Amino acid sequence: MRQYLKYLVAFSFLLAASSSASSGPSEEIAQLMQQLDQTFDEGNLDAYMAPYAENAVFAPPNVPFRIEGKDALWAYYAGVMETFPTHRVSPRQTTIQIYDGRTAVVSRYDHAVFVDRNSVATPRLVSRSVRRTPSVSSEFPARAP
Repeated sequence: MRQYLKYLVAFSFLLAASSSASSGPSEEIAQLMQQLDQTFDEGNLDAYMAPYAENAVFAPPNVPFRIEGKDALWAYYAGVMETFPTHRVSPRQTTIQIYDGRTAVVSRYDHAVFVDRNSVATPRLVSRSVRRTPSVSSEFPARAP
């Protein structure tokens, strides 16, 4: 039993050392995505929009055109949050790819539920990809599967 505990402690130190040594661009992007999800769920529009670039582009699945620019995105999400005061996003199957150590592409499915003021819930399953570079941050067209 003591031998087992010794190996378990050694293994946990190894895991802790490897996880702290591997923090880098992927982990930074994963944290950013978590912060975006949290601020969206909380309805904190200013915090949600803070990381977006001025030239960000978004093509939501329920709108037949692209929304271009941070101000236009802010207006779109303000309308969403006003129409659906309760909203929750649960990401699934997230992949993060880093190119050149500078450009990140995040692909994932979002299980989302939007509840309007009449307590009518609208569930959605959305596929989205996000690209982030040091000078450009944009969201590519989201597609419902």
